[in-house]
Amino acid sequence: FFILKYPECNAPNIRWIGDGECDDNVIYYTKECGWDGGDCTDPIILPLNEPIQVFQGCSVLEPFRIGNGFCDGTPPYFTEECNWDGGDCIPEGYPDCHVPYPEGINDGICFDWSPYNTSACGFDGGDCIAASANLTCSVPRPEYIGNERCDDYFPYNTQECAFDGGDCPIPQEVEGLPGCVVSYPEKLGNGDCDSRLPYNSPECNRDNGDVNKWRDTLIVMLATHPPSAMDIVTTTLPTILMNADTTEVIVLPKTVS
Repeated sequence: FFILKYPECNAPNIRWIGDGECDDNVIYYTKECGWDGGDCTDPIILPLNEPIQVFQGCSVLEPFRIGNGFCDGTPPYFTEECNWDGGDCIPEGYPDCHVPYPEGINDGICFDWSPYNTSACGFDGGDCIAASANLTCSVPRPEYIGNERCDDYFPYNTQECAFDGGDCPIPQEVEGLPGCVVSYPEKLGNGDCDSRLPYNSPECNRDNGDVNKWRDTLIVMLATHPPSAMDIVTTTLPTILMNADTTEVIVLPKTVS
């Protein structure tokens, strides 16, 4: 019956044709498919010869395709000006992720390329985290992985180790600090020196200044309390080593003598 009634209709799912619900996208909403088998009785906007402005800077020939629930993953629909097809190409839960095939996010298959395998897209919705963890995670204490406690340092909190087996939040780039990617941005510049990478790195401005504050404190203590300074350092402060030839500061974990 369907083939006889709509012989030129190439819709992939014929059960959607004439099911009582208007599928107003370019596949079903066509003359060949009888405007979705009569479900869309009044054509909303037919393709025109001149683009129609939908948003500021977004003009397309078929405006009804914007925000219709079906991702049109090519320009001019798949553009920032058109809000990535009216939001159709933004996967749920990842507001900064825009991909031409959102169904590929968290589908169990790692799309190991940009923009899917990026922090904005949750590393393909977690698909690439799991794939990497199975192959390349090597740590001195494997029991730390997935123990419900975030070991927020290398090599545990890495993509290869599924960010400590899921114990740590997926790191994000910190606004205002390009290249600084951490799980807990609130730890930067909070007055406490986080001595390990990635916090104590040039990209993260040496824990956003906390490392330098501890260094300056140590310098003052060494200048004002030389006899007991080292005792104070080893018991109450992280050990800070300064290379005299450069301004590089290296902070090691606190030790107790």
